[in-house]
Amino acid sequence: MKPSVSYGLLDLRLIFARQPVLAMLLGALVFLTLWQVLSAAPATPRAIDPNMDPARILAAQRSFQSVLIPPASLPAAQQVVLDAAAARQLVVGRVDYAQEADSVSGLTLATMRLPVSGRYADIRAFIDNALAAQPAMSIRHLSLQRETSAETEFVVTATLTAQFLVGGALR
Repeated sequence: MKPSVSYGLLDLRLIFARQPVLAMLLGALVFLTLWQVLSAAPATPRAIDPNMDPARILAAQRSFQSVLIPPASLPAAQQVVLDAAAARQLVVGRVDYAQEADSVSGLTLATMRLPVSGRYADIRAFIDNALAAQPAMSIRHLSLQRETSAETEFVVTATLTAQFLVGGALR
């Protein structure tokens, strides 16, 4: 004799008939789950406030654009970083340059990886001066290694990756 599907349903009916609180709890759980699934709004990107003045939006875009480095000025901006290292008497190793274009924003990310050696205070002052001189530059990576020289003076070798935001024409 094969058990039928109604046999399982009959057992559930008997359990729920004998324990109505359990039936109500299960019904409430099913109801809340369905309500949560059906009422969940799809995630939409936040729209610009329609009451915002278009002139303010344009002014904010122009302000952001003015901070970016023009493509023709990128070599000069990178030279400013190298000059800041020289001003602190830091020894600069082999510098690697790279650029990566972002097709969505129209910006270019230019990176400059440079190792510098010197005293910790000089390296810290160099980084502070370079960041202050270049508002469109950030330090993406920084690693420090302390070495002891023959004169028992501590020498720090810092390898840093500076990233420049290079802008294009305003859209």
